[in-house]
Amino acid sequence: MFRARVFLSLTAEASIDPDTQQRAKEYQRRKRVVSWTSSILLLVFLLAAYTTGLSTALAEALTSRWGFWGSSISYFALLFVIAMVLRAPFDYKDDFLIEKEYGFSTQTPAGWAKDLLKGWVLNFIILGIAALFTFWALQAIPKLWWLVVGLGYVVLVVVLGQLFPVLILPIFYKLRPLENHPLQEKIEQFLQKGGLRAQGIYEMAASEKTTKENAMLAGLGQTKRVILFDTLLRNRTPDEVEVVVAHEVGHSYHRHTWTLIFSQALLFLLTLFVLDLIMVQIEPRFAPEQRTLSTILAVLPLMLVVFSALSFLFKPLTLFMSRHCERQADTFALETTGKPQALIRFWVDMARRQLSDAYPHPLIKLFYYSHPPLSERIALAERWAHSKGGVTS
Repeated sequence: MFRARVFLSLTAEASIDPDTQQRAKEYQRRKRVVSWTSSILLLVFLLAAYTTGLSTALAEALTSRWGFWGSSISYFALLFVIAMVLRAPFDYKDDFLIEKEYGFSTQTPAGWAKDLLKGWVLNFIILGIAALFTFWALQAIPKLWWLVVGLGYVVLVVVLGQLFPVLILPIFYKLRPLENHPLQEKIEQFLQKGGLRAQGIYEMAASEKTTKENAMLAGLGQTKRVILFDTLLRNRTPDEVEVVVAHEVGHSYHRHTWTLIFSQALLFLLTLFVLDLIMVQIEPRFAPEQRTLSTILAVLPLMLVVFSALSFLFKPLTLFMSRHCERQADTFALETTGKPQALIRFWVDMARRQLSDAYPHPLIKLFYYSHPPLSERIALAERWAHSKGGVTS
């Protein structure tokens, strides 16, 4: 089993059980294999639609009959439905069967299917808006479409960020204000300490779907709120809940939401710019002077394949920034609570109960980890405690 060069105290090292870690690696590996297989199948379909001329024939048939709206919506809808149908068996395997096998999912097959359909409808609306805007920009502003779409991405992310806790999340989970809870006053004190003007603290009924525990800071501006999984409140000690909340407050204190929005927007803009350069070179119909709605739709499958490849190559940059923000939030939690042992206990238990891989391979960390591996987070807490003269073992 691969182990990163992370030095922990003997107590923390002994608490991360090797057998459980082997199971965690198996769990994570199986989910990645399903995800890879699903993605490869979808990319093969897109390449086949492009190389066989199927996409061109469909685009010409639609644009000869309807105008921009009818053609664009019809093409997108057909592509979306095919993609979702191809992915459905893999989603079932990944999100339901594997989660059930490892004791995480508490859903019934019917409940899972209901959530899947909700997700399809929501994604159809969001991706449909993005697709129609992109089709328009490609045709109306052929030389600077990538810049316009990139700016549109920022607007869409901000709008979705505001809507997420008040409109999107309640579609999937029941939320209720946290009232008369022993930790409520303590949590409010942390919010004030971090300068966070949240519009309330909410408990999310996660236990209806999973045994996993988490917390989040959701929303922007007037919709910002702290959301705690009911599993976290039920299963964790007050000190552990306190440090988890302090971590989320740390994200607000350091303005990580906006940092990530704009850093990801810049990366998205770069991806579109490179996509434009590549497409002009490999597909003559993509040249600005040749571009019509028919040619845009015809080459769309190839665009999606190239975009997917570029997104994967640039993904480590986004994840690197995310891990940096998470380390800052961890440090904030340590500084404001002064309870490194509570954080260490929580993370050790994450490795044991939620099968988090504490020692991932560097390449896995590079391409898949938005948070530092648990071994690194534990080491950070131990170094902090040592610097304060605390005991970590």
